[in-house]
Amino acid sequence: MSTKIYSGFAAPRLSTRAALKVLGEARPALQALVDAKHRKLLARRMAGFVDRWCLQKAGLIPMPAPDAEHEDKDSTPRENRSAWWTVSEALEAEQAKCRAGHRREPLIDCDAEISLWIRPTGGRVLGMVQEERLGVRDVLIALPGFEDYAYWNNTDPDENVSSRAWRARGRAWDEVLDSETVPVFSMRLQPGFAHLEDVTPHLPSLEERLARYATDRVQDEHLREVWTPAPGSADLSGAMRALRKGEEALKDPESALSVRRRELIEAYRPALVADLAPWLLEALSKVPVLTPVVPAASHDADATATQPASGEDSATEPPAGAAPTDPDQA
Repeated sequence: MSTKIYSGFAAPRLSTRAALKVLGEARPALQALVDAKHRKLLARRMAGFVDRWCLQKAGLIPMPAPDAEHEDKDSTPRENRSAWWTVSEALEAEQAKCRAGHRREPLIDCDAEISLWIRPTGGRVLGMVQEERLGVRDVLIALPGFEDYAYWNNTDPDENVSSRAWRARGRAWDEVLDSETVPVFSMRLQPGFAHLEDVTPHLPSLEERLARYATDRVQDEHLREVWTPAPGSADLSGAMRALRKGEEALKDPESALSVRRRELIEAYRPALVADLAPWLLEALSKVPVLTPVVPAASHDADATATQPASGEDSATEPPAGAAPTDPDQA
C-alpha cells in the first residue's frame, strides 16, 4: 500500500490532554496564518479588479464581452455594488464551491484542518495537517512536545531520518491508517470576516502591479507568436516549452521580451491609481460598470498596447458606480 503522510507530526512525550492543551493555546497563531493568506489573496484580487477597469477605460486592454453567466451569479444589481463586495463575495463563492466538492485549490484555498489519532499500540499521539501553502505544519512542529513525523513509501525516504526511525514511522502510520482507528480530535480553521481596512496593508505596490500585468501580456504575445495548438489536440507540452523560454528570455534585460515589457510598463503606468489604499478606503472602491462597446480606437493588440483610446483620460479617479468586469479574471 502506498502511504504518503507528508504533513505528519507527533507528540511522543505528551498525553492526549496535554497535546490538546498545546494546540488550543496555539490556535490564535494558526488562525492568523489562515487570515493572512486570505487577506493577501483579497488584496491581490482587489488590485487586479480596479486596475483592469482602469486599463480598459484607457483603451490599453480590450473591453469584455457581456457575460450572462456572471450576471446571473450576482444577486444584487451590479450598478449598486462596490468592487470590494463584488471581489470578496466572488472569492467566498469559489472557496465554498471547493469545500462543497471536497477539493483543494492551492491558489484560493485558505482552510486548514488538523487531525489527531491515538496509536492503538502505546497510545502515542499522531497528527496530520491538510492545508495549502499556509505554514500551519511548520508552526505545529515547533510547538513544545511536537515534532516532525512525516512518512512516505512511494519514493526515497527522508535522508535526515535514520533507517530505523523511518521504519518505525511506517509501522506507526500503518497501524493508525490500517485499523478502524478514527481521529480523536479535529480542528478546522477557516478565514474570518475581513474588513477593507484589514486588506489594504497587503495591497501590492504600483511597481509590482505594473510588472505583473506587463509580464502576463508579454508572455501571452510570445506564446501566440511561437506556438499554435494542433486542431483537436489537448497536448500543451509545446505551450509549456514556449512559456519556459519566455521566462528565460525575460531574465535578460536586453532581450526583445524585456524591452517589450518595459514599454508596456510605461504605457500602463499613467492609467493606474498609484496609491490604491487611500483611494479604496475613501471611495469603498466603487467603480462604474463597463459597457462592452468597442471605442473608436482599434483594439488590435499592437494598436492598443501603448496608446490610450481616442478621447479617453487616464483612469486615476473613477466616478462612483459599481463593479468593473469579471473579478475571476482580475
